[in-house]
Amino acid sequence: AGRGLEGAQRQLDAAREAIASERKRVSELISEADEALKSFAEAEALKQVAKATSLEKRLEVAAAALSRARTYWSRKAWIDLEGLRQQAVQLLREHVAAKTLPLEEMFKEADKDEDGAISKSEFVGFLQGLEACKIEAAKLEELFGHLTTAEEPLAKDAFLRLVAVYHRVVKESPLTSEMSISTKESRTLRRLNEGEVVEVYEGPVKDDKGISRVKCRVARDGLIGWVTITGNSGATFLEEGGGEFEVLTDAAVTSKIEADSQAIWDLSRGDKVQVLAWESKDESSGASRMRVVVKGQRIAGWVSKSLSDGTQVLKPCA
Repeated sequence: AGRGLEGAQRQLDAAREAIASERKRVSELISEADEALKSFAEAEALKQVAKATSLEKRLEVAAAALSRARTYWSRKAWIDLEGLRQQAVQLLREHVAAKTLPLEEMFKEADKDEDGAISKSEFVGFLQGLEACKIEAAKLEELFGHLTTAEEPLAKDAFLRLVAVYHRVVKESPLTSEMSISTKESRTLRRLNEGEVVEVYEGPVKDDKGISRVKCRVARDGLIGWVTITGNSGATFLEEGGGEFEVLTDAAVTSKIEADSQAIWDLSRGDKVQVLAWESKDESSGASRMRVVVKGQRIAGWVSKSLSDGTQVLKPCA
């Protein structure tokens, strides 16, 4: 499809150049004609201009059709890649569950050169090494490009986010440096406020006092530490969820973080999205943007959580 569209674009460009060249030739003929022949030359020129104008209108129709075709194939490619992402996520989650593996241990398995990031070759090799993987290497290379930019490696937090489960803080709780609260090495990193969201990397596990704990990354500031899910008295501090948002007003899902990049999907009020990457500011528009997947669709891209004037576009689902 891509080569066909490129060929059609070349034909359109060539036709436009031919029309422009013909207009120039007619203009030169009129200016160079003898006075006695000028009336005849101008009449013939009008005929040629009318033909050129008719051709230009047909070219405009063809260009519009080509633009629609480009949009269709671009969206189709994006949908196909999102389907691959979901397959890869399922493979990774099955691997973690089968080996009861903390996510950070899975990262160490994949990060062969121990540089703190996942390269394309490491990504492809790790997934193809999973017994249930039936995805071809070339497709995995395409998927890697979908998850990151250019040839940059996939950062640790982005790789772990593929598999992480989200929890919402329902009661203020300390985020600590160690699994066990009672050890002297444990220190409070900060207090988590009600409504904050964390990505669970490990657990739940019970400490020496029987308290159920998870290791997690805080979505708001990226801090990593341990927090209590359920206390020994039965109090609940975390509940599963928090990564799903509801759309408050019509909005476009775009291919890049910039709000004016190519739109690949239109969201309507009431639609639901699942977070893939937490908030980043689009410097060009001032909007707070998140990478999301549209619930019920194999569509992933960037959408504004809030606009530069403070207008909310997304709200957390209850």
